[in-house]
Amino acid sequence: MPKPARVNDNVNGYVILEHLNTGAMAISYAARSSTGEKVFFKQYKSPAVSVSWYSGFVKYQQQLKKRVEESRARNFCCRAIASFEVEWGCRTFFQTFEFIKGGWDMEKVLDQARNRPRSITFEQRLILAKVMMAGIDALHEAGIIHADLKPPNIQLLKDPTILAGYQLRLIDMDFSVLADQKPPWDGFSAYVGSPHYYSPEHLAGQAPERASDVFSCGLILYELLAGGHPYSAAEDDDAYGQAVRSYAAAKPVLAGTMPAPASNEQVAEFLHRCLSPNPANRPTARQVNLALNGRVGSAPVPPPRIPPATSVPVAGLGSRPTPPPSARDPRELAGQILELVGESGRSLRIGITTEIGSHLCRQLGEDARFFDPRQFTIARNDGSWFVIPNVSAKNQTLVNGQAISSIIALSNGDVLAVGNAARGVAKLPMTVRMSRKS
Repeated sequence: MPKPARVNDNVNGYVILEHLNTGAMAISYAARSSTGEKVFFKQYKSPAVSVSWYSGFVKYQQQLKKRVEESRARNFCCRAIASFEVEWGCRTFFQTFEFIKGGWDMEKVLDQARNRPRSITFEQRLILAKVMMAGIDALHEAGIIHADLKPPNIQLLKDPTILAGYQLRLIDMDFSVLADQKPPWDGFSAYVGSPHYYSPEHLAGQAPERASDVFSCGLILYELLAGGHPYSAAEDDDAYGQAVRSYAAAKPVLAGTMPAPASNEQVAEFLHRCLSPNPANRPTARQVNLALNGRVGSAPVPPPRIPPATSVPVAGLGSRPTPPPSARDPRELAGQILELVGESGRSLRIGITTEIGSHLCRQLGEDARFFDPRQFTIARNDGSWFVIPNVSAKNQTLVNGQAISSIIALSNGDVLAVGNAARGVAKLPMTVRMSRKS
């Protein structure tokens, strides 16, 4: 039998500082690594080494970690540091994660919104909604289904430098599902989920899919943007299941006014569709994000797959309406290159997905020093060009003077820069020019 760790125990170089929680699957601790970093330390009780799918679970965790690290999802997920097996009473699996300091979870934010409605504006709620859906979209793009989305599993790190007030981290992904690989516990153990956030697939005992995450997100979006959880009156799992299967949720009435070009009616329609009992009728996470950003009329063009070294899009403040990609004739854009022309007349010519940072921009002027080494990515998809900001950069990515934190389409004449939109500071402006390859 695995034995619980105790304060001051040294487990594979990690010194236990404090017991945090004992759950059905694992025991959680605060620990300190050999380098002095405080970490979230997890000791697994289930699966135990005696379980037939134990080895498969360990390998599956490694695959989950790899997919997160090699995709833009890494900027939305709690950072996994290490995983290992140690003889601890018996062979036992451990994982360590970044220790999130000074954060709230979405549940606390929702409680605050209910108890002190004026403490968080509708604009802030909307940005949190956009960031959440961008994170789920990134996860789905990486081929991962969270499978247990609920407010406590959405950690929010306080950040007064951004309007939303928080950065987002998804946690508790131990029993998340790889979209293209059946998990080793399938047929041996139930899929993980949480009461009042179960999708219809959870309730039917089926494997969760991407649409299952969208369902759970829909419930959270009702709480964040509208009048509350649509099935809060359900007293138990049976009543909740009946309400879910009968599609009893009314179309939501938003708590504020969506900024143009989005409309309350369109967003309410998308949120209601998230709760359809039929997963085929639910929008994707990306489509919900597009709707929140006022791009319902745009074709849901997926961003190109970003190489591991690049940075990520987050939907949020400053998104501006862009011409729908579907309105452009792909034949007109075939063979195009994109040029970023600086005020000096020098330019960067781009023909493929390219990460733009301080090093590359030095040739355009000394203000390149204000760029992060990975400020933003210029990407091409289906004949259109997009800019994907790195939201972790010190200075904002600006398009036509507006800060962006989501992927947006570029047009001829757009001006890219870095700076601070609120203060009117824009450094190293570069004008977008599109032309055919010669």
